[in-house]
Amino acid sequence: MSRQHELTQEDRSKLGAPARDEAMRDSRTEASYWLSRELSLFGDVMEQGGAAALVWTSADALVVSRRDTRLPYFKQSVAKMEREYSTPVFVRESGGTAVRVGPGVVNVALVYCHPRGCMEAFDVGYGELLRLVTYGLSDLGLCLELGAVDGAYCDGAHNLVSRGLKIAGTAQRRSARKFGATLVHGSLLVSVDLPSMIAQLNDFYTTAGAPTQYLASACTTVERELNLVASSDAGTNNLVGAVQSRIQACAKRWTMIRKFDQDCA
Repeated sequence: MSRQHELTQEDRSKLGAPARDEAMRDSRTEASYWLSRELSLFGDVMEQGGAAALVWTSADALVVSRRDTRLPYFKQSVAKMEREYSTPVFVRESGGTAVRVGPGVVNVALVYCHPRGCMEAFDVGYGELLRLVTYGLSDLGLCLELGAVDGAYCDGAHNLVSRGLKIAGTAQRRSARKFGATLVHGSLLVSVDLPSMIAQLNDFYTTAGAPTQYLASACTTVERELNLVASSDAGTNNLVGAVQSRIQACAKRWTMIRKFDQDCA
């Protein structure tokens, strides 16, 4: 991904970061591929109109905002994430703070242009993401809403929330060029070790020079909400696959409806 943060070889030597092993390269390539796809679709819709959606999972990675790269010890923290957690760090082109993606997280990205080139209200994209994910999970009995959650990572008014607990982080990027476009994306926690994830996020920010006190107790997962305990990796994969398939089907319908509405506008 051309805009992602990269440590130079000199940086790695100074910071004691090891050479990447094969697993690290695979993780970085896989996550960066999907982030690049999101930006590519955003550019296409901005220039040509239309709508598109992506639903994806990846190997473990931290995805941070451009603002995070300005923290005083950002490079040192990136090196520590790679050295101690075997987790690469990528920079996304939307707001918010760091999130962790991985095999137990289903990521959803919606990209669309605006009617007659007029930018829609900021909340519209988050509302569409909420409705799509809620509809995709409706037969599982989950009921989601938008809201802030005290103590949650990457907190804001547009978290996806279940029973007062954060189950997905969201962020958005907008452009008024040509057709005008919005990219709104979210990371749905399906089957995740929350204490481990939150501890890593806190460590990332503490090392980077901006200590945080995120709480695992402020978050939940689809697995927890369904009172499921995966007894094996296969069980976890089955749940993630089922959630991803449901949301992909909804995303396909959403894209068709969005394009139809734009054609009729």
